Amino acid sequence: MKCPFCGCQSFYLKDQDDEYETYEFDVEKGEVNFHHEVNESDIPELHEKTHCYCKLILKRPLK
Repeated sequence: MKCPFCGCQSFYLKDQDDEYETYEFDVEKGEVNFHHEVNESDIPELHEKTHCYCKLILKRPLK
């Protein structure tokens, strides 16, 4: 998966309970890989309605 606007493969998502907490991840060959700083027990469930944001276009959600 790549950002349709810039082609970047690095993304983040915001914690629904804490707007200042983010989880960074990369997508390679269709596989989501969260950065090593992200505690696996903290990762929210990803589903169709999860708002993910491109790291280069920080204000634009991907749909």
